[in-house]
Amino acid sequence: MFRSHTFGPTVLIVCLAFFQQTEPRSIALDQKPILTVTDTIHGMDTVEFLFVQVTSDGKAEWEKFDTGWKRQRSSSVLVAEEFASIVQRLNSIDMSKLSGEMGPYNTYTDTAAELRIRVSTPSGETDVSIINPWPCTLPSCSLGKKKAMPVELKTLFCEVSALRSQVSGEPLPSSCKSTNTPPGKK
Repeated sequence: MFRSHTFGPTVLIVCLAFFQQTEPRSIALDQKPILTVTDTIHGMDTVEFLFVQVTSDGKAEWEKFDTGWKRQRSSSVLVAEEFASIVQRLNSIDMSKLSGEMGPYNTYTDTAAELRIRVSTPSGETDVSIINPWPCTLPSCSLGKKKAMPVELKTLFCEVSALRSQVSGEPLPSSCKSTNTPPGKK
């Protein structure tokens, strides 16, 4: 038996969905993030910025700080072959070995860095935070014990670092130069 107050709104919703234009929906789907990475610096103050983000339409965005510590957001569109290659490399990482907060992998003096990574693959979404992923070059930082990143985590870290380097023109971290990074990024 159908109840009229339940059946009526359901039919209306189905009809509205059927007759709705599909163009706005496809635009929203095209912009779904497949990779979002934020960098948070903890210290006297906490600062968070967009390290890099790639959406399913191939748009890449990132933030930098100018000389006055003002955020500057930039974007570009990845060439189709580059985008497909990035997606393939992300899909090839065994994300089941990555979860939650991992690290710290380096010691810093009076600060900490947290790289939060959210990846959407056909097998689902993965959220992972890497604590202190970058080697510190100051003498005081080298006093602490360092921990090696698991292979899958280092692959993901170097992949997002290579992507940031590619779109922003910044150098690739030295810890990623000896791994399998995209051509031209060593």
